[in-house]
Amino acid sequence: RYIPQSPDLLLQGFAEKHLLLQGALDDLKAISAQPSMRPKIRIFEGISGVAHVYEEMLKSSGVQFFGSLKDINKYFSSIAAKFPRHPTLHVQDILTDNPIDRRYASEATAPHYEARFLPSLFDVSIDCAIYGNSVAILSVRKELFAAVIESEDVANSLRTLHRVAWKALVPVEKEG
Repeated sequence: RYIPQSPDLLLQGFAEKHLLLQGALDDLKAISAQPSMRPKIRIFEGISGVAHVYEEMLKSSGVQFFGSLKDINKYFSSIAAKFPRHPTLHVQDILTDNPIDRRYASEATAPHYEARFLPSLFDVSIDCAIYGNSVAILSVRKELFAAVIESEDVANSLRTLHRVAWKALVPVEKEG
């Protein structure tokens, strides 16, 4: 058999929790005032979201890519065309060895654009970019989204991996 409790007990319980929270408030404020040591992760979806991330890269001083144009060109050919023609942006592009990527690299006119090719047995279905303290992983084949991780440690670690791959690959000679 159930007997109802007095509604005053609810109020008393809330008052006790309020006092506990008030006692911890100074500690909670101190924690929230500390700079976050965690990376900032942003997710962008759809054509406009992915395009926003590519435009963000164009505002940086340099970008290191791992990717392929064969899927990027389906939605982002006009944005992709800006990278090898940008007058001041330093780009190091590790591309897959296919005719679309070869043509893209050979038509580059910017003095700060460099490309190297992965052996033809490798297929890259995402685009990965390292710029500033950010790393962007862009899905452009089936799903259209970009995940941007803002972290100095993550960016520097991937930049090191890019540098290792870069040194192992043969430079592309510019035509003309």
